[in-house]
Amino acid sequence: MRTVATQMADARQTLISVKLEVEDAVFRSSGKRIDFPGFFRAYVEGSDDPDAALDDQEVLLPPLKVGSQLDCTELEAVGHETQPPARFTEASLVKSLESESIGRPSTYASIISTIIDRKYATRIGNALAPTFTAFAVVGLLEKHFPDLVDTSFTARMEQTLDDISMGEKEWLPYLEHFYGGEQGLAQQVKDREDQIDSTEARTIDLADLNAKIRIGKFGAYLEAERAGDEAGDAATTVKASIPLDVTPADLDNAQVAVLLREKLEGPKQLGIHPERSCPSTCARAAMAPMSSSGISPKTRRRSPSALLCPRAWAWMM
Repeated sequence: MRTVATQMADARQTLISVKLEVEDAVFRSSGKRIDFPGFFRAYVEGSDDPDAALDDQEVLLPPLKVGSQLDCTELEAVGHETQPPARFTEASLVKSLESESIGRPSTYASIISTIIDRKYATRIGNALAPTFTAFAVVGLLEKHFPDLVDTSFTARMEQTLDDISMGEKEWLPYLEHFYGGEQGLAQQVKDREDQIDSTEARTIDLADLNAKIRIGKFGAYLEAERAGDEAGDAATTVKASIPLDVTPADLDNAQVAVLLREKLEGPKQLGIHPERSCPSTCARAAMAPMSSSGISPKTRRRSPSALLCPRAWAWMM
């Protein structure tokens, strides 16, 4: 039916907007009337029954004219709060790629797979949440190589690659110009090599957060300055790993305080091992809480520790 609808005439609709003025208050109402159903007779998006869907498409207002006096039978004040945009899902990301002319149907799966495999996004249910690594990489590219992360650049490259695949352009001159031209990628990297500060590039600045976030070899971590105490100890820098399941949108000052406190206090003692008569401790690791019993720090690095279940971790906290 969708194929048939593409061969039919366009639908014609009349959109009606009414403004009601009552002293200093202004109310608005909108209506829609279908003058000629056209292809709606064969296909209406999201409906298997076009005839029934036509009724849902229309929002009919009563007969009105300028200066009409309306009787208010009921008035209800309804609050409304705006919501942040929903996270991308795989489906909505593909839809956005299509609208920007980025990628092709055969490449959408590999694009999403690359984003997840390189830890730029993580799945939370059906949603794709950006990671701290993604924030750092995108920030670096936007600051020093803005043309390369511009959606129009990607769309133009896709079109050029299509032309190459159809034999309308030569691939070698294009690659030579892209990489080795006067403003090619190699020249851009050379020009900006001294401008890129590695410490700044791996630092993420989140508003109102009482710690710096940096990207290290093993993932994101917090870095904060600890003031000296009355005993004369000098100020020190405290670093604490951020668990992998924490996204930038979820991190707040309360979590920062907990992570830094755990780092300063060290592993928490759970009890005494009944056979070894040594303390059993637990510490937070990047992937999950981990416990150990009577193992020296040197040995612990070489041997796997026991993973605690979330229930045990909640009890320990």
